[in-house]
Amino acid sequence: MSCQRRHTRWFVPALVLMTVLGVASATRADITSDQPAAILVFPMIAVSGDDCLDTLIQVSNTSSQPVNARCFYVNANSHCTNNGRVCSSGAECGGGLCLPDWNETDFRIRITPRQPLAWVASQGLRRCNPNETPSDRCIPLDGRIRRGPGGQSNVPTHVPPVAEDPFVGELKCIAVDDEDHPVERNVLVGSTTTEEVCERGCLDVTRHNAIGILAIAGANNGDNRLVLGEEYNACPNTLILNHFFDGAVDPVTDDPIEGLLALVPCSEDFVLQDQNLAKIIAQFLVFNEFEQRFSTSTTVQCFLSLPLSSIDTTQPNRSIFSVGVSGTLVGQTRIHGVGSGGHGLLGVFFDSHGNRSTAANLHFQGVSDHVDIINLP
Repeated sequence: MSCQRRHTRWFVPALVLMTVLGVASATRADITSDQPAAILVFPMIAVSGDDCLDTLIQVSNTSSQPVNARCFYVNANSHCTNNGRVCSSGAECGGGLCLPDWNETDFRIRITPRQPLAWVASQGLRRCNPNETPSDRCIPLDGRIRRGPGGQSNVPTHVPPVAEDPFVGELKCIAVDDEDHPVERNVLVGSTTTEEVCERGCLDVTRHNAIGILAIAGANNGDNRLVLGEEYNACPNTLILNHFFDGAVDPVTDDPIEGLLALVPCSEDFVLQDQNLAKIIAQFLVFNEFEQRFSTSTTVQCFLSLPLSSIDTTQPNRSIFSVGVSGTLVGQTRIHGVGSGGHGLLGVFFDSHGNRSTAANLHFQGVSDHVDIINLP
């Protein structure tokens, strides 16, 4: 399929999937985007063939021993009830409803010592055919990276492509042993690179690090119920975002500016999935350059991806995140999660200046006052 690129924002508004209960006090908050960890969270994975958009995912092993990981794609697309097509609103369904139809796809990877493993989300990673040259789409038939005597094996790595095109959602990877039991190995680092062809044929590339959650030494019991705040470090109490307000004009290039925020809960239930949809309320406290304060809130169920000025209204020019309402060019937003299904939130921010975009990890502050739980099948 050839790309029919229009310069529109590639993200799909979505509110989707899983969170679980947590009530005990959390102890530590060492969430990181620049240190090895036992759990990696990639808050935004996006693919769209029509828009020439894809995501390169890289996971690296920082240790001198091989490491296994269980990974979970979370598909946050909504679908039309009458024809099954991906949609963002009922207006696209020709009389049907546009409803969340979330699901997860799990897979396993094995990463050799001191090496990265990378794949393109739309293609996945598999063992090569006999006449195929190893590339970013496949690994050698014998599964070996030929470096040093004998090489090292990536078997049983098999990464499927994302479930559909277009796709928007999240990826989580957890360090495990050969029997798939979670292990206290803080050895994983990761990143995503999003590539999009703009309307004039230029390439818009953004990159950000995965968010790492560290295992606490001696605390992991090896079962499939991962407790953040007891077995792993707790999620932060508050996310902090410094940003331009939507509709502002870049003072250097005169390009219009638009921001996109992607949020995912720390808690997820990969066992019950859509049967266990506890909600987290994301509370936003927004300050402009004069320290004037605005506030709003929205609901997050597994995944939220919205332009800033669509978080609180369907009329962007009336949003507290718009430059006309805020009254200044830049500001700071503080995000705090509240809900019965865990309180922790993680996220990433994208900033579009015309045909050029940037991606940034959010700052963290404090410790969540509830544990968060990840249930594995």
